[in-house]
Amino acid sequence: MTESVDMAALLALAKTVSYDALPIGEYDMEIMKADATTSGGGKKMIKARLRVVHGPHENRKVWNNFTLSPESPDAVSIWFRHMAVFGLPGDWLASLGTLNDLTPVAAALVDRRARVPLGHRVWNGQTRNNVERTVPYTDAPLVPAGQRAPLLPPLRPLLPRPAPPRPPPPRGA
Repeated sequence: MTESVDMAALLALAKTVSYDALPIGEYDMEIMKADATTSGGGKKMIKARLRVVHGPHENRKVWNNFTLSPESPDAVSIWFRHMAVFGLPGDWLASLGTLNDLTPVAAALVDRRARVPLGHRVWNGQTRNNVERTVPYTDAPLVPAGQRAPLLPPLRPLLPRPAPPRPPPPRGA
């Protein structure tokens, strides 16, 4: 038996999802899903789906590929920096030995967080988010785009200032 489909209800549901690029800025994100795969150029790669963890864009998703390019020391360094930011240090990665694919690395990335500065790029005629870099996650609040961080209050001395020295007693008194 085939279920009927309410196309108007499905269209309303589809309109609740946005694939528009998020505004340029920094977002605290968590990796929801990570799959080890191979790029079109034959390089080992992790396809990651990240979600914004709080703020006005909470639960919006961004996709990023972490591609391992062994022929480029710069690219390898960037790949290891990304992994370290997500809590997978180089020593741990090295302890995995020789891998045929990046499945254990992809599995270890799931549920890990980072602060992610996003930019924009055009792909197939559409504006998409671009992960500019990754920064270690902290619980410090983000400063909304276009605003400056609040100034810190001036430091107060830890100890009270000493009283000015007393003048010496008059001579002959």
